[in-house]
Amino acid sequence: MAKQLAQRMLTPTWETKIRHMRDAWELVQPRQFLLLNTHMRSYSSLLSHLLASSGEVCGYAEMRRAYQAEVDLLALAWQVRSTNGARLTGPVVLDKLLHNPYVVTDEVLRLPNVSILVSVRSPMPTIRSIMAMGRDIEPSHFWSSVDNATQYYVDRLAYLADIVERAQNPLVLFSDQLLVETEITLRELQLGLGLREELQESYPLRELTGVAEFGDTSNFIRAGKIVRERSSHEVIDICPTQTEEAHEAFRSFWERVRNNGANVVGA
Repeated sequence: MAKQLAQRMLTPTWETKIRHMRDAWELVQPRQFLLLNTHMRSYSSLLSHLLASSGEVCGYAEMRRAYQAEVDLLALAWQVRSTNGARLTGPVVLDKLLHNPYVVTDEVLRLPNVSILVSVRSPMPTIRSIMAMGRDIEPSHFWSSVDNATQYYVDRLAYLADIVERAQNPLVLFSDQLLVETEITLRELQLGLGLREELQESYPLRELTGVAEFGDTSNFIRAGKIVRERSSHEVIDICPTQTEEAHEAFRSFWERVRNNGANVVGA
């Protein structure tokens, strides 16, 4: 009797087998992968949620992974699936990358099912927002330093320009326009990414919306829609040297984008 009970416990039920077959079938379906390469405080959480409001796109949070080879895309699909009610409900799987260690290799960039969206925000609002974020955590936080925030922005834009030059047909977004020319910008994003569904200004809140380490933790992202009235953090001073350094990084990025002939949204 005990042996039979143990055998029943170790033998998967038909329901379990069917679920495993469904999971495997879902993961091996042909998919497109959309890698959003951007930087902190660029409205990246907002943009990800707006894109994921389309039934075609799965993924809205920062998965904090690099893409060295094609197998990493399968791992992304599984990871995104776990944040999406254990289902991949659309043909496009999205991740956003905010830091230089999370690289995308040429091998991955050359894959026909990988699309690259690069998004950049104006320098001074970005740096002030990074510093305000750090100060909200604690006054001595790493990101509360103007040196650290500026250096991050400069280094990140250099890497993003490199991605634009290495990728095939990248789409580049001037993210400030998300809040200024919303309707036009969303329409251009939809067309540029080849999405059939129109992108809306509102979006559903999800399991990881507002959760630390996965994206924006402010009340703005929890609003479920675009919030245009935000603090500019003008009280945060940035010295002329760092201001010029950041502006030069911004100018250099867009010069490299223009020289590459990339498709630009919002510029």
